[in-house]
Amino acid sequence: MSARSSVEITIARIAHETVDAMLVETQDGREVWLPFSQVDKIERRPGNGIVKILVADWLARKEDLA
Repeated sequence: MSARSSVEITIARIAHETVDAMLVETQDGREVWLPFSQVDKIERRPGNGIVKILVADWLARKEDLA
């Protein structure tokens, strides 16, 4: 089994979180659900509200995030 490919994306903010997923607001104002099962890392930056997320490559492409 090989490791999945991931890509770092930058979002404007996390709008909502549940146990299984987070609703993010993209830099262009769209809202997209990201399941935590496809998120490898979340880097929250205090002060500016910008969040960097390492997410599965296939999901980033599907949602036009990368």
